[in-house]
Amino acid sequence: MGRGDHPPLRPLLSAPARRRSAGVLVACAIFTGVAGYLCSVDTGGDFADGPVDSWVIQHLGGHAHALQLAADLGQGPQVAVMTLVLVVTCLAARWVNGALLALVSIPVAAALTEFVLKPLVNQHYSSFPSGRSTGIFAVITVVTVLLAGTPGARIPPRGRRIVIAVAYLVGCAVAVATVGLGYHTATDVVGGAAVGTGVVLAVALVLDVPISRALLAVIGRRPRAGGSQSPEHEPRPS
Repeated sequence: MGRGDHPPLRPLLSAPARRRSAGVLVACAIFTGVAGYLCSVDTGGDFADGPVDSWVIQHLGGHAHALQLAADLGQGPQVAVMTLVLVVTCLAARWVNGALLALVSIPVAAALTEFVLKPLVNQHYSSFPSGRSTGIFAVITVVTVLLAGTPGARIPPRGRRIVIAVAYLVGCAVAVATVGLGYHTATDVVGGAAVGTGVVLAVALVLDVPISRALLAVIGRRPRAGGSQSPEHEPRPS
């Protein structure tokens, strides 16, 4: 590699994690497609939604204020703030592909839900997939991917597991609260989680393609305007 060459950025996912992510992505796509089709022909997930929704509403419906607080975590403004925090944190750590993952995947997941899937499904069915569930699980999946790619010296493995577990508990709370308030069915919230998770993993896999990492390395290490950097002041590869 010559002096002027830029080494590719460190991938977001390890090789085994990429294989697992591809499998999860396929599963999310299959579930979304099947559930969306069933909802579009007005059968939905009635065989499961009825008992699940009734149980949640019966046992939690009396806690409307707490449910609303939890459900609101999946609203657009809250998700936008979380996305901004992730982007700023990654940029502060000079993690270009991490910042791009959050900046691209979370809005794309929301747009796919609101402007593609809902119009396709909602000719007969009004709420598949859940936008709240899409947003919060997109954020959670970004956090999971970023923590999986964080060097162990920065965050110990036990700390990562705790953060990821808490994040998924929050996501489940949003999903359950959304059902408890009667905004969505269980199928809706699982579908939203599948869309949010799948889109983030798809973007992560694209960003991990060698040509993507090489291009981002060039962009991220481009000299500032006003002069070129001398070799001894060039940033070290991450």
